[in-house]
Amino acid sequence: MADDFWALLASLPIADGKGAKVARSKMTAKQKATKAKAEKARRVKKKKAAAEADDAAAEAGSAATSAPPGDAKPASDRLKLLSDSNDKRMRHWRDPKSRLPKKNGIACPKCGEELSDRHPGVMQPGNPPRMDIRCESCEWHGRRVA
Repeated sequence: MADDFWALLASLPIADGKGAKVARSKMTAKQKATKAKAEKARRVKKKKAAAEADDAAAEAGSAATSAPPGDAKPASDRLKLLSDSNDKRMRHWRDPKSRLPKKNGIACPKCGEELSDRHPGVMQPGNPPRMDIRCESCEWHGRRVA
């Protein structure tokens, strides 16, 4: 019985949503050759542009390639230490003002006043993470995507 079903299903014409037959397009050998030739020309052009860019950089001098351009500093000067970053964030978390509700610019669905994040910086786990919000005017509360 199942074999009959699959044989019947295989014999049915392929149709789109309106019941019309869908023609399967196949590339001819000439079309494939043209497409391959265009792809090869694109790759050659890309390699040539990369080689010209390398030549231009070499002409500018070895100093330009070894030193960062403009006023950019080396990575070690631009990056801060993990301990400094952690200390800064811990000072923020220890500050009692950082835990006060903060306005978030979203209108209350009930009264239209501005909503507040109840616990700024605290997200509820999930995908996507969410934050508790509330309206100080009408006491509406809910969650928003963080």
